[in-house]
Amino acid sequence: MIRYIVVFLLSFTLYASDIKIGYSVESMSDINKKDLKISMVLWIQEIISQTQYTATYIDYDNSVSMGKDFNSGDLDLVIDFGINFIKNYETDKLIDGFRGGMKNGHQENIIIVLNESSSLENFVKLKKPIVALQGIEEIFKIYATVDLINKKKSFTFLETKKRRGALLKLFFNKADAAIVTEKTFNFAKELNPQIGKKLKVVSVSNVKAGAYGYFHKSFDAYKREAMINIALNLDKSVRGQQLLSLFKIDVVKKSRVIELTNIKKLYEEYIKLKKGRK
Repeated sequence: MIRYIVVFLLSFTLYASDIKIGYSVESMSDINKKDLKISMVLWIQEIISQTQYTATYIDYDNSVSMGKDFNSGDLDLVIDFGINFIKNYETDKLIDGFRGGMKNGHQENIIIVLNESSSLENFVKLKKPIVALQGIEEIFKIYATVDLINKKKSFTFLETKKRRGALLKLFFNKADAAIVTEKTFNFAKELNPQIGKKLKVVSVSNVKAGAYGYFHKSFDAYKREAMINIALNLDKSVRGQQLLSLFKIDVVKKSRVIELTNIKKLYEEYIKLKKGRK
């Protein structure tokens, strides 16, 4: 009898609990803020609907504030830029979650793109080269500073609202280089084959841009795995595919804490470089 009571209480706790989810508005920069709120709620609701959990959603304009709430245990799941996890979160409190991805293999690895007729050697010789990148993603500036500073001591950033905008600046000769991701470049070539003919990739990093989703280490392991498994299978249903398309992705992948390792190394190198230049 006691065993049945325990099982009942555990089940009640499982289904009655509320999951506190925080997400960075900036990390979904390709989506209108109002649309993002609606899309995020629909997406997470689809995941938790099969578990009968309830969820509280909090959107943050400031990653520092979200990091503080997560570190203090006020959030169970957070979605933010990878670099922000290194800067604003106690990483020992993170545990694997999930993130968006593409079935066709397009990756979020950061790349340097130049005109087909140019090269890194020519870039270095320019007096005041201009590097185009999406302004909101700090990781692009960090990567450009670390990778290019050893090749060229001085260059100017040209910020764009969208990643593809950085490629267009280069395409129309408004910039001398562009920092984007493999996925962005491949998509741009599909939309406009001339981009693939005029521009080329000259460097591919092992650092990925974009948003990551992680759970708090104290969050119930059973619930976490249940949510991850459901999220990973969202693309198997028509409704799930429709929801994923709102975020311009077509599959959900597991987001592993170890993926932050390369970002951390890059950031540490960046900090050393900044200190050395003072």
